[in-house]
Amino acid sequence: MALANGQRFASGSSEVKIWDVATGACVQTLEGHNNSVNTVAFSADGQQVASGSNDKTVKIWDMATGACVQTFEGHNDSVNLVAFSADGQRVASGSNDETVKIWDMATGTCVQTLRVGRVITHLLFDPRTNSLLSTDIGLLNLDLPVLPPAIDNGSTDATLRSVRHSGWGISTDSVWIVRDGKGMLWLPPEYRVMKSAVVGPTVAIGCRSGRVLVMKFS
Repeated sequence: MALANGQRFASGSSEVKIWDVATGACVQTLEGHNNSVNTVAFSADGQQVASGSNDKTVKIWDMATGACVQTFEGHNDSVNLVAFSADGQRVASGSNDETVKIWDMATGTCVQTLRVGRVITHLLFDPRTNSLLSTDIGLLNLDLPVLPPAIDNGSTDATLRSVRHSGWGISTDSVWIVRDGKGMLWLPPEYRVMKSAVVGPTVAIGCRSGRVLVMKFS
């Protein structure tokens, strides 16, 4: 699931659904994947949504029209994670094939493939740069060139840095809502996180019960 400006959130099942946070109403349904949708992410401006699926593809959707504007193909297994860079120029995807791929939004091409050696469960661009990805196994140094690169440079082994935790989020064991890495709100078993999204002080969690909770902290 994913949040946009604390006003809308997206969820994935057999399709992508967009929900109004204030009313809880589904305001848009995006159909096009050939299998279950595992992950969704909004661009920073909220104008696009990326989705990853068991059909091994990443799709980019235009929120104004609801149309799929790009489909990225190249993973050899299900896509479990997607993330936009802060400037919207890149999309990262993580897969059961134990790779992370970086896609160029302007050309629709894969510009980098990183072998991470395991299935990762967290993927997020550093908000200050396109060259760092935060994951559950550390920071991946993408070392992307400034100019548009050639199509898919080939697989490279990922370079890791230590993880920095700041702001609101979910603990790695899904037991706590945390701030700057410190537990702030303990989650009872029935509210343990299956999927989550965080935008500033707003935290949305998808629970095992099928409920979605949206909380805004001061």
